[in-house]
Amino acid sequence: MIPPQSALGKAISYTLNQWDELNVFLTDARIPVDNNASERGLRKVALGRKNSSSWAIGTRARTTPR
Repeated sequence: MIPPQSALGKAISYTLNQWDELNVFLTDARIPVDNNASERGLRKVALGRKNSSSWAIGTRARTTPR
């Protein structure tokens, strides 16, 4: 008997709760194995936010009176 609150018990419960989705994933070849395409698409957004926040910090630092 595996305790339901153990790591293995939680993993089994999660798998059973996602069983229909897992079967679709395994039987439909159109579903990609990874999400690299979506990660690449979001990288531009994340880098844009990071770059704009760095630029804003640098701008404030230069325009602050001494």
